[in-house]
Amino acid sequence: MVWLSLQPPHTSELLISHDSGTTFIRTSEPDLVSINGCSMNATSNSALWAECPTGMAVSFFYSGNGGLSWNRVPNHQFSGTGGGYFDPVSNSLAYLDYGPNNSSNAKNLFQITKKGLEVRAVGRLPCESVDGLVFTDALHGLAACDTGSTLPSIILERTTNGGVTWRRDSAFSSI
Repeated sequence: MVWLSLQPPHTSELLISHDSGTTFIRTSEPDLVSINGCSMNATSNSALWAECPTGMAVSFFYSGNGGLSWNRVPNHQFSGTGGGYFDPVSNSLAYLDYGPNNSSNAKNLFQITKKGLEVRAVGRLPCESVDGLVFTDALHGLAACDTGSTLPSIILERTTNGGVTWRRDSAFSSI
């Protein structure tokens, strides 16, 4: 399966191929609006996550039928310039780091479930900004964190409970 998101003038389009890109079906996708096309991440032949930057903000979508229809991930206005990361993990789970937050107690890591229809704050990444985020399954994840306090300031944080808590990876001191 191949998916291509295009943003020609006046409409957004999605090209879908079921034969490794030999032929494509062209569909108009008014929901997938982006400044230059959406980033697509397939977790199976039918489950597809989309990240669509729109300038100063970012929208997220989920399709469970190979891109034929889309659920908009409900969210607050996520800033496209704030340093957040989106990590689709499976057909039914993605994580979104919203980026830095002025409140030291506010959760900035969100779990997205139920075909992209439910967003739940789960934890707080202890970073000034995240330089990388990857979950290997629903519970285990790593984040390359910029602490901003010292040079070198990149540390590796690890979670084993779905992002609820994070701890510095002791086997890895600094990038």
